[in-house]
Amino acid sequence: MTDIEKWKKIIISLPEQIFFDLIRNYLGDVKTPFNKHNLIDEFAAFLRKEKNLDKIIALIDEQDAFVLTVLDILGPIEIKTLYPFFSDKKNYYDFYLHLQNLEERMLICSDKDAGESPLLIISPLFKDVLKERVIDHSIVIPAVDVSESLKKETETWYFESLLFSVLSYLLGREQVLKLDGHFKKRIQEELMEIFPGTMGTDAELKIDIMRKVLKRLNLVRQEAGVFKPAIGRWKEFMKLSFSERQALCTGAFFSSNYSLYFSLVDKFMKIVCSTDKGFPKKSLLKIIDLLFVKNYLPQEEWRDDIIKILSGLEYLKKDGDYYYPNPAYLSILNNKKRGAITSDSKEPCHFILQPNFDIHVSKDIIFHEGVMLAFIANIKKYSDIIYFTLSKESFLRVLKAGYTCKDVIDFFNRLAGYPVPQNVQFSMESWEKEYKSLEFYKGIVLVADEKKSNVIDNSGHFSSDLCRKLGAGIYLINEKDMSALLEAFNKAGIDSASFPQTLITDSVEREKSSIHSFKEDLVSLKFIDGFELDFSKKTSPPSEQANADFSEIREKIEKSNFTAEQKEVVLDRLERKLILSPEQIRKGNARLEKTEARGLDYNGKVRIAEEVAGNSCYLAEVVENNLEGESVRRLIKAKKIEKEGNVFFLKGSLLLDDSEVSISISKISLIRKIRTSLVAS
Repeated sequence: MTDIEKWKKIIISLPEQIFFDLIRNYLGDVKTPFNKHNLIDEFAAFLRKEKNLDKIIALIDEQDAFVLTVLDILGPIEIKTLYPFFSDKKNYYDFYLHLQNLEERMLICSDKDAGESPLLIISPLFKDVLKERVIDHSIVIPAVDVSESLKKETETWYFESLLFSVLSYLLGREQVLKLDGHFKKRIQEELMEIFPGTMGTDAELKIDIMRKVLKRLNLVRQEAGVFKPAIGRWKEFMKLSFSERQALCTGAFFSSNYSLYFSLVDKFMKIVCSTDKGFPKKSLLKIIDLLFVKNYLPQEEWRDDIIKILSGLEYLKKDGDYYYPNPAYLSILNNKKRGAITSDSKEPCHFILQPNFDIHVSKDIIFHEGVMLAFIANIKKYSDIIYFTLSKESFLRVLKAGYTCKDVIDFFNRLAGYPVPQNVQFSMESWEKEYKSLEFYKGIVLVADEKKSNVIDNSGHFSSDLCRKLGAGIYLINEKDMSALLEAFNKAGIDSASFPQTLITDSVEREKSSIHSFKEDLVSLKFIDGFELDFSKKTSPPSEQANADFSEIREKIEKSNFTAEQKEVVLDRLERKLILSPEQIRKGNARLEKTEARGLDYNGKVRIAEEVAGNSCYLAEVVENNLEGESVRRLIKAKKIEKEGNVFFLKGSLLLDDSEVSISISKISLIRKIRTSLVAS
């Protein structure tokens, strides 16, 4: 369907009354017999006539151009969804009337085929000419050109190697938090000493970003001022791909709702990176607001923090009053910058284990190996090379995490490419022997007879994580995964009916209340719609009717044989920019219609209420005085009039939020019927 065909389809679907009012306004009285399709063709030809088209464009003022540009950026959208973007500029009443006027001028229209509710779009009839002569994204999003030096990528401070290095630091500390949940001053000072190049500028913001990421991803538990790393969570996290980890961390930089904010921030950065422009803070906030509006999301009061955190992450660079996107964001997201963030590459990294228990490793160590190293050793210094040290205390924690001395030795041998120094190996074996001299178990003990014990030992369905053998026929079972254990018993042909029901119920309840796995979180990532900004062209600013000469039209109105009331009607249409040429000054344009009643005219107010009730072509504009004596103006979709005793009540719903209202007509100081046009039809 072509644009003109789409426009004709929209116009022909208008309610009869609205359709013929439009035709009479632009073409004069309709002579019978008539053909609606022929009338629409004549209407389109009139509007696209060069002289009339030039006048239509000349009548577009700055506010009109702003609305048209927003619609061009966002595409089809519901009026109620669009309004929050304008709520700081206009009340809903004025906003609605502005849209209505743009529709009457055929600049926007409502597409009923685009969704369940009619969606506002730029009129297909004028879309191309408006894009060429009016629409300019810089009207809505002011921006400046970026110098070549600012277009270059600059390295950001956040690397995946930083994340596991902070993990190592936390594993070796206790009581790191103040009562308000922030790091203690001593801890902040230590972090700046261990991570001098990273935490140098904006140290408090960067430290807080890291704290929030660890907490929001549940990689740590906060207990009585202590950050306790959740080892199981880290084991799951390090098995994810780079892109999966990056998505989760990017969202967690900004909110606990990281499944949404990853997509929001990703879309935001891709928009600003694609423009080669710099932006004042107000423009960046408008881009964020447009993303919220386009995706039907409630606008967050703390959206300023998004800019603050993006700057803290150095995804945005600030120069004076302007912010510039760092193209490094896209490289990081695509995993192209080794050293800027850890790659999942299989290439060997620089790794040295010295006889004095010091460990040197480059930042491009594979992430899961870096997490393993954080379990084993304590961070000493983070720079181009990361320095760790192995101690008895750090080694014992890797044993507590479920690894063995052999696991650690194999890990070191693989990374270094040479055997572990003998004194280091001897010490680790000695520490493990001492550690295992006393073993504590927490769980549920299962005692099996010889026959069932043979099945458990030899069926292959029972892993050590589910059922650990302590002695002949004695097992420690994992109560955290009872469903998997029951499944193993069923596969092995062992009747599980003797299992205490409370164990099964408790296990199910624990699973329901447990934290989502990262894989579940990744499945729930909400991918939102973005948009493109185009700064390639610059239109002339709207002239506030400087090019619109009404003198000839006014002269014809004054010379007409219209009554004073009829002249007032036509002049009102002229002020609303619905009269483009003297040829439109016809009697068909001067039809008188009582549209309002006020004050003591009770019968007139009842008649207006009766005309709008249940009529989709009209809304009721109602003005009342509140308890403070202030005038309150509302737009109402009137449904019916009911008489209760001697008083008439107008009943309907507010246009803004559809809340039900019942208004005594005797308390109305003014009631006016407002043409809905297409916006609310």
